[in-house]
Amino acid sequence: MNITTSPRLNFDGNATLNIATGNNNKYKYLKLFDEDVHQVYTHPRIYIEEEEVEEEEVENYHIQTDKKGQFVEIKSIKVLTEDYRKWMCTPLGKSDLDQEYHDLYSLFIGSDIIHPGYMNYYGDLSFNLLDAKIVSVTNDPQQEYSAMIGENIAFKNTYLCDVSPELQLITQIFYKSIQIGNDTSDTPHKSTTRYLNLFKVYNAQGIQGGAGTFHTQFSFKDDVDNELLRGKTFHLRFTFHQLFEIQYPDYNKLNGADNPAQIRVTGTIFEVNDDLKTDYFKRVLTYKHNNTFNSINELYQKPGASNIPFDISNNQVVIDLLNFLPSKGIPHKPKEEPKEPMSLKGEYKFNGFINLNLGKLFIRFKTDNGEVLELGTLDYENDYNQEKMIQCSGLYQFDFPTSIHPQDGKLQIYIEKDLVFEEQDLYITTDQAGNYTDYSEFGDKFLNNSNSKESIQLHVYERGIPVQKENAIAGCALSLVGDFHRQVEKVTSLQIDLYDNVTFFPKKKAGVLAYIFEPHISIDEVQNEQVYTLFDLVHKYQIVFIKVFKEDPEITQLLESVDQITLEDVKRKVLLPNFTIVPAMLKRYNGIFLKDETWLNPSQVNNLLENYMSPSNFANYNYMPITRDLSHQQYQLLKKYADQLSQQS
Repeated sequence: MNITTSPRLNFDGNATLNIATGNNNKYKYLKLFDEDVHQVYTHPRIYIEEEEVEEEEVENYHIQTDKKGQFVEIKSIKVLTEDYRKWMCTPLGKSDLDQEYHDLYSLFIGSDIIHPGYMNYYGDLSFNLLDAKIVSVTNDPQQEYSAMIGENIAFKNTYLCDVSPELQLITQIFYKSIQIGNDTSDTPHKSTTRYLNLFKVYNAQGIQGGAGTFHTQFSFKDDVDNELLRGKTFHLRFTFHQLFEIQYPDYNKLNGADNPAQIRVTGTIFEVNDDLKTDYFKRVLTYKHNNTFNSINELYQKPGASNIPFDISNNQVVIDLLNFLPSKGIPHKPKEEPKEPMSLKGEYKFNGFINLNLGKLFIRFKTDNGEVLELGTLDYENDYNQEKMIQCSGLYQFDFPTSIHPQDGKLQIYIEKDLVFEEQDLYITTDQAGNYTDYSEFGDKFLNNSNSKESIQLHVYERGIPVQKENAIAGCALSLVGDFHRQVEKVTSLQIDLYDNVTFFPKKKAGVLAYIFEPHISIDEVQNEQVYTLFDLVHKYQIVFIKVFKEDPEITQLLESVDQITLEDVKRKVLLPNFTIVPAMLKRYNGIFLKDETWLNPSQVNNLLENYMSPSNFANYNYMPITRDLSHQQYQLLKKYADQLSQQS
């Protein structure tokens, strides 16, 4: 069973995305959090770029330097205090707590409104489908599944986690189960972002124009009510799009409440073999950068095309255009704009969305001997306007000629006369996009989507066929550094032979490491100053993120000491660094992580460690902290504290 042979259950609905934004380092100059060492700065920092300010403008401030540049500490604001939380929710330069720095802020933000905690400081990282239903069934000639149209789709106990909250290019979704109608799935394989489009809604601002596609798999036990689901494994692929968030909230009106983003979720579910993976597609089309686009230049004022995954099997081609097909937000008439009451800037939603009419899309297959085969066409009125796209979940299927082998050429998509997408011969991906370990424990295995430590394995496909070890392709693994405000640069490279299921061993280095993989080059050919734009990263590579927790000398000393570990030690070194930057985590489970009496009760402490914070629970939805930012060293400190507490009782 696969995407070309299985009936596809297409669903659509709205959802809330309750992201937490205190650790995003959203603004170029203001930094609150050092994700390389997972530490909230004791005092917030304003980073200064010499070419953007005059020396005399900052001469009255104490300027310090670290690896990221020159900065001024906001000494009047200190982490782990109630004033810190108030300051995070007050527009920068409007708080009485830091008046001596208001002139400094104005050099960088002018009169703009920004909150240090950005748009959703009290977000709890949860994700909730509100009204998603199966809207159609495609590829089902026997109408076996048609009775399921109208059934509800829901995620149960679902949370999002970015390995790098600053770069935000890999989001993993941890959830308990999927519910289809009245039936609940067994434990799922976790969901990971596979494809991003930075500009799907081309006239939206910033992240609200983006979209992301996730893949996950799950199974049903033999005892569920619906016989169509019993004992089967399904693949779920879904896309977030049409995002709206109040980016400038009035935190006074929110009064401690969260400010979730609103999104549309469109997806499809189909039966697969029981392999439980999140990397499903083995072939991909990439955007041709040198295309002129002729009549559709308006759309490509920003280069917003997503990768397009596809599959060829059983003489069928299935192409996933959902994340690519561009849309446009429909504004309200100026006098009818319904301003959001919680917004300081009078933000408002679009009055709906339409897909853009690009003209006719031609799906072609170019053989290695130069022959071009027409597989089919798509036009706006009949195939890819928004209503039609939703009905098929953006998956379009075409017959593939039996006389041609799928590996003897590459797929192409033309828009009118222009070649816009062409298959990338080599596709490098992984089922382990987010990985965690400790510097002291650094080895060949990492915590990731699985409940046991695993090696990082790459999947390497050449036109959909796994590359065997004997045919390995020489290449490099490039480690990158950067954020949304800077270009991303290569800092180190490793030689690697690329073949399917090759194990990747990153360099031992503390911090958040991002790797991409370049085939057919040697280390000598890699330019030391090579720069990658975010567009390059999103549309050309599979990124592997690795978080390596740095050893904390103070925790080392506490672990080696014969002295008693105190509750203040636990708060200062483990609980508050996590829960200050994402305070909503303190509210989970009726606030048990916040209460002193919890941490003074040996049985409750042991329960928290065993059922929530243990490494064996890492891949489960209820792991704490939700951000997965708990080092083994911090966990050992909690264990020692719990043991001492038990001995005293």
